[in-house]
Amino acid sequence: MLTISVDRKQQVPCLFVNGRIDTLTSNDFDEAAGHLVTNQRFLIVDLKNCTYLSSNGIRSFLKVEKILKPQNGGLLLVGTKPEVYSVFEMAGLHNVFSFSNSVDEALVNVKTKIESEKCCSEFEYRGGKVSIQATSNNDKLYLWGQCVAGYNELGWSIGFGALDGGLMSDTKGVFVTMQHCAGFIPLNTGVQPDYRIVQDPSDGVMDVDNALSFDKGADVLMRYRGSEKLSADELNMLIQRGFQHSGNKGGRVHAAIVADNNPEGPSLSFVLFYNSDLFEFLRSDSSIVDAYFDKHESGRSIGVSFLLDKMQTGSNDQQLTENLKNLLTFENIKDVAAFDFSKGLINPVVYGFNSNSVANATGKLLHIEAAGDYYIPEEYKLLCRKLYNDSQRIVLKKLHGGFSAQTYQVASFDAKHRKLRPTVLKIADKAMITREADRCRENAMPYILNNSAMVLGTSFFGNRGALRYNFVGIGGENSRLKWLAYYYQNWPAEKLEPLFDKIFLDILKPWYGQPVESQVYPFREHNPTHAFFSNLIETAENEFQLSSDDKLIELPEDKGALVNPYWFLKYKYSELSDVPVDFYVSICHGDLNMQNILLDEDMNVYLIDFSETRQRSIVSDFARLEAIFMMENINVENREDWNLMLQLYRKIYADEPFGQHFNIDDSYPESVRRNVLMSRKMRGYALKSAVGKSVELPYYMALLEWVLPVVCYGTASDNEKRLSMIVAGWLCEKVLNSGIMKPELG
Repeated sequence: MLTISVDRKQQVPCLFVNGRIDTLTSNDFDEAAGHLVTNQRFLIVDLKNCTYLSSNGIRSFLKVEKILKPQNGGLLLVGTKPEVYSVFEMAGLHNVFSFSNSVDEALVNVKTKIESEKCCSEFEYRGGKVSIQATSNNDKLYLWGQCVAGYNELGWSIGFGALDGGLMSDTKGVFVTMQHCAGFIPLNTGVQPDYRIVQDPSDGVMDVDNALSFDKGADVLMRYRGSEKLSADELNMLIQRGFQHSGNKGGRVHAAIVADNNPEGPSLSFVLFYNSDLFEFLRSDSSIVDAYFDKHESGRSIGVSFLLDKMQTGSNDQQLTENLKNLLTFENIKDVAAFDFSKGLINPVVYGFNSNSVANATGKLLHIEAAGDYYIPEEYKLLCRKLYNDSQRIVLKKLHGGFSAQTYQVASFDAKHRKLRPTVLKIADKAMITREADRCRENAMPYILNNSAMVLGTSFFGNRGALRYNFVGIGGENSRLKWLAYYYQNWPAEKLEPLFDKIFLDILKPWYGQPVESQVYPFREHNPTHAFFSNLIETAENEFQLSSDDKLIELPEDKGALVNPYWFLKYKYSELSDVPVDFYVSICHGDLNMQNILLDEDMNVYLIDFSETRQRSIVSDFARLEAIFMMENINVENREDWNLMLQLYRKIYADEPFGQHFNIDDSYPESVRRNVLMSRKMRGYALKSAVGKSVELPYYMALLEWVLPVVCYGTASDNEKRLSMIVAGWLCEKVLNSGIMKPELG
């Protein structure tokens, strides 16, 4: 049930609601409100006794707001109960309506708004009348040099550069940005003018050569009403007089957003009028500026116009941003063109910009330093500015660079020069950054114990992305994190074994200690050409002078023939891609190496780099580490080393069945012994995780995924590459004899 009463307070209509506004009663509200808003700017609705609000009720409020908004008014809601207010929140409308605690408070808001509009005066100009209202005050005009900048950083700007940060085209021209929208007039006559509309101004990007910008709203709002058209020169004089009339004097430059109310073709333009000092700044790239003015006889002024379907502007500058959002839409913009300085303007509405001083725009941007002698690209700087918007200054220190990403340790400082907590910045392609952020949140943060890697944010530009990690050790900023590789290279196997037990049987137990029975597809899941090594087969053919169409290769070292692993990769992987194996899956890191595991001085464990983390065969990570131990941590520079390693590897990969029982005597160097014993450790973890299921085929296929690509490693020696080929051949023979298929080696 709904009852509605009506009153009028200080000439403002008020509607008092008691009960539910739902599907049955919303028509009653529509009828009562409809009578009150005729020829009115404001309506106060008291909801303190409203017990329920449905979607139809919200629809009714939006209809009233739509009627009042063009009159520079609105709907004011009073005394909203928490359960009713939550309906507005869930619909995303809590920022659309004005909410007050009482009717008196709402009336104060109405009075303040009306009085602010009275700060307006009129004067006569060219046979018509001009109403003028002083609004904000742009203390500074900002000068932009060459950079890549977001629309949010440029604010209200006009200058020369390229659209989309130069990603779409290297064509230069004149651009304007107006918060969420940018217009572009190319110098190349073969390229059409264009515009961009973005939902979030930080998503829009401009490749700036040089530009001028204002970061506040317009300084004055002027409305001209007359029977005659205003020329561009008359508009220029009107703006100057308007500034003088409003007391805004002494500015070095003036620009304007001009709404032309021509009924045959309205337009909205951003115009910068000629100023000799600032024109010299814009001429810093004379080839661009002079080429533009050779084409456009505009008296050394520049402008970009959006040609519109409909025109509707509010009466107050406080609504400038909102007016632009309503006017500059995909539905309303018909085209974009250079401002026509020869065309008269009909009853224009002018938002004028002025400035009393000039500043370099770099002063208001995040200050980015490199802790070392290396170059930070402009697109990297843009990503940093979007990602570190809580900082005034950051210092980047390069960390270990992965195969397809660059990482930095970041020290950041706020506006008061206080140091913020250290973070890690990772920059890679957009797909990888998106994947890593999602998979870290899904697979690492909910499960891994004692892991501090937490995604604090992501940013994107074109096909590049950046990820900001919190990465502080448990001991605070003074923690000294070291890669697992450091301990691996410096500790004996007997000391490493309990450390690895801690990592895999304690910290990562939620991953590998909770197997889920499923079907895996080893040949599809572990195909190395699907990830980073698409040219693996061609590389191997060139490296070893062999054909991937040959099933066998001669092996002089073994006095016989060996399965050609690159033939196996080329033909058998695709043939058996859809063949399943009953096995266990778990969350696996996917690229677990000793630079993705870090430890602090108290041996607390931290994992990073989750771009490949997902559900996989449960033994995947263990096989990945065995490949690192046995293929990437070896030294076979001379013939003696080669014979020794070949004999050992033949025993492990050709002769013995799968298991952890293989041993190594003290005649081998400590580094080799460590590799073998830690590989045995990995196989022990695999057997434990598989809970009694046959491990051989899934493990060998996971091992092949990382043994086969060694031929592509630029850091591997010729002997190491050849050893990887031989080991891969032995592993292929193991797979051929596993029962999943019959060998076809004729």
